Amino acid sequence: MIVLRGLNRITKVRPMNLFFIELIIVLLFFSLSGTVVLGLFAAADKTALKSSLSERAVMCVQSLSEIYATNGDMKKTTDEYFSGASYFMESDDRCMICLDEELRPLYTEDAREQFGRISIFMEENTEKTAHGTYSELSVQLFLMIDEPDEIYSHTCSAYIPDFSEVQNEKL
Repeated sequence: MIVLRGLNRITKVRPMNLFFIELIIVLLFFSLSGTVVLGLFAAADKTALKSSLSERAVMCVQSLSEIYATNGDMKKTTDEYFSGASYFMESDDRCMICLDEELRPLYTEDAREQFGRISIFMEENTEKTAHGTYSELSVQLFLMIDEPDEIYSHTCSAYIPDFSEVQNEKL
């Protein structure tokens, strides 16, 4: 009989051990749930940043287009909108502007690579007519957060009459 009492003690499960096992399982469940929720919050924050940045960048491009419609010159438009800040002119009719999160132009290549979030590519086509100049500006807007993603593109135009030709014809 003495031997049987010893076996009963070994196989007997205490209720306190079950409580700790249950507590460990609950803690594991909550830690996994917390990890998933933090991942969702991080993704939501990134999506909100992209959305806000995209909205402000589109407004910037629309403002550039409105200015272009009044003067018909890409260089004058960028000088007026960015207050004479430097930007990258590929040629007389092409331009690339790199902006940070606050929509400020970035001057150096290092700054563009490190802080550049928005790239605006503009291409101008002009055509002289008998009584003025017809100019067309094609604009492409890229969001550079993860990988270059074109979010907006459009074309605007301006017709700038040449009043000196009209006055010469009247004489």
